[in-house]
Amino acid sequence: MTPANLHDVSITPEEIRYEPLGPADAWNIHIDRGNPTQAGWVPTDHDNEAPDEGPEPVRATVRNQLIRAAAFETGALENLYQAAPGATVSIAREDEGWEEQLADAGRNAETAFTDQLAGYNLAYEFAKDGRGYQMNEGFIREIHEVATASQATYPVTVNGHEETRPLHHGQYKTDENKVINRFGRIKNYAPPVDVAIEMHTLISGYNQLQEAGAEPYALAAYLHWGITRIHPFDDGNGRVARIAASVIFFQAYGFPLTIFSDRKRTYLQALEAADAGKPRDFVDYVWWRAADIHHWRNELMEIHTATRTATSISDIQQIIAAQQNAAEPPKELAQRVGDYLLAELETRLRAALSGVASLEIRHEDFYHYVTGDFTVLQTQSRRLEIRVDEPLHALVTRQIAFTYANQAADHAVIVLTVSPGLSGDSLELKLRHNDCSPQLSTEAQARIDSYLTVLTTRLTAQLRDELEAAARANGTLPNLEPNTATDTQNE
Repeated sequence: MTPANLHDVSITPEEIRYEPLGPADAWNIHIDRGNPTQAGWVPTDHDNEAPDEGPEPVRATVRNQLIRAAAFETGALENLYQAAPGATVSIAREDEGWEEQLADAGRNAETAFTDQLAGYNLAYEFAKDGRGYQMNEGFIREIHEVATASQATYPVTVNGHEETRPLHHGQYKTDENKVINRFGRIKNYAPPVDVAIEMHTLISGYNQLQEAGAEPYALAAYLHWGITRIHPFDDGNGRVARIAASVIFFQAYGFPLTIFSDRKRTYLQALEAADAGKPRDFVDYVWWRAADIHHWRNELMEIHTATRTATSISDIQQIIAAQQNAAEPPKELAQRVGDYLLAELETRLRAALSGVASLEIRHEDFYHYVTGDFTVLQTQSRRLEIRVDEPLHALVTRQIAFTYANQAADHAVIVLTVSPGLSGDSLELKLRHNDCSPQLSTEAQARIDSYLTVLTTRLTAQLRDELEAAARANGTLPNLEPNTATDTQNE
């Protein structure tokens, strides 16, 4: 908005006439998305905290950063200075060189920011004292007095000429004020003679909403809109509106209402919609500001409570330096152990089947990604075939899947799975990373030996059953002695 403060108060067809405030109950709006500090976000460790909960001094540090950001942006919104990219974050965090960035923002940026920061701190103290919902005209005038303390004058246009007038801090206006809106139309605010009445109406409406149990974001939206619609002061009305609304935000959510100057158009659009009789647009806008700032607050809390990146890197370097030998990559480890297992299996089967059956193990690699207790990066597959072609025909086939995962230490990272046979049971072996590298542990060797023994027994038993069935069908089955050990293992 461009301040006009035109001396001529006559209304032309191109001007927007001021309309007195209507009933406040139109602002008792509930947004269906729910509480802005709980709805629509992935929960964090800080989502369920009350506004003043959290570790000290982190809570105070984060709150101070949000207040400083709001204080800097509120002046940039009014074109008192310019907010360069990155300046708001630097000034909020008090990074090295933030004073220079503030000075570079404009001629009066330092004094304006100091005043506005004092205004937001005043709002926080008011909310902290438990008076947040007990809004009154005297406190609104006090906000104006504090937030504009160093501003001696304000610009006006009188009959087409620019001039300045003294700003009366904490006092209602005595001259008409108007602005030229985004569309070039002149918008009139409340005449000076009506300001006291309109402000009384605003506070009364606010109290009615509060008694009716209106949501904090709706209360903040109504109070903000009412102040900017009335424009009770010669200058600084937007700053006062945002700080006054922040009182409710502080008490309900623990942070100030922050409007960013580079997104001014959506802010003005929502206010204009409310002026046109659509208060839900501005209530919804304020709801989203609460939700977005809440999310930012949680991110800042996370930054200050989590292990810093530099600390993590230092720990990583120490862990790496402490290793005497290079760790074996999971894929190479899996390949080595898998080759060993399959070679041992082939040796045992060929020895057992020599002169009886042929054995073939075919290599089939494929990739497979899954989620669960661990993430499988690759599955190596082998197809095992045991065949008898004469004088009877029998075939035993199994799929052997050998997988490895990207997790180490406490997770099984190497898994050998043999697909179910006639018994319907698969056979699985899981080995941990530290049992396989840098060489197989005693326990791993013992388990591999047992696993291969069981697998060899099952495969030969299945081949026996296949040949027995074929011989029985052919009428050539001999009188076999029961193999108790095999039968027991094959149950």
